[in-house]
Amino acid sequence: MKKVILGTLALFLVAQVYALNITDPFYMPKKGGFISDTSVLKQNSGNARAYGIREVVTYGIMDELSIGAGLGWAKIKHGDSGLEDPTIYARYRIADEAKTSNGIIVDLKAYLSPEIFDSPLNGDDGVAKGSTDFGFSAMVGSKELAKDFVLWAEAGVDLIGSTKFTKSSNVIYLSGNAKYYLDDLNSFDGGIFLKHYSAGDDYTGYGIRFDYARLLQDNLALVPFWSAESHSDDVPSTVQFGITLRYTF
Repeated sequence: MKKVILGTLALFLVAQVYALNITDPFYMPKKGGFISDTSVLKQNSGNARAYGIREVVTYGIMDELSIGAGLGWAKIKHGDSGLEDPTIYARYRIADEAKTSNGIIVDLKAYLSPEIFDSPLNGDDGVAKGSTDFGFSAMVGSKELAKDFVLWAEAGVDLIGSTKFTKSSNVIYLSGNAKYYLDDLNSFDGGIFLKHYSAGDDYTGYGIRFDYARLLQDNLALVPFWSAESHSDDVPSTVQFGITLRYTF
């Protein structure tokens, strides 16, 4: 269960290119630009609860390519605390609205989270995942299909490494999402998702997420978020919520 909690914390909120609004799901930094995402969150899963803070910094190598790195600290209630394993991110735009009909944008994303810090799943104190994980996904969407909306879908796979106490596994997922702009400063976005977990006894996860974004300045925004995931079999449901401060420079 700790691995489920910490895996979710570590794969949380990858920095996302177009539109001037920095909270847009397709926003990426231009060449030489940076994004800073500072997040505070809480996660409940069955009787287990975790609190965390995480920083992700993204850099624009080119207008169509960005890389990022994230590091976090977490505390499991009545349990361990410490640093999470770092995560390295990459995002590449293979098509943008200028090259496609209906303003279609297509991004490829990937991440790698190497095992570095102590983990309870490897017999040590700490909160890291205890495994080396990586994954990739494709994100397809458009801001021209519906007025004031950005619509997108994402599909991908996470490959979770083994620990002393768990076998390697994978997660295949699919989501459908929409962002609605109330005005230039306020927007809401949400989505539904389906996941298939292959971990010895396969099981299914399904859930919903909801975010509100408030643009404070052109380069500064607050994004409260909430998500919930239920599972088949006897796997406990998971609820996560918190707030992200996004700053671009």
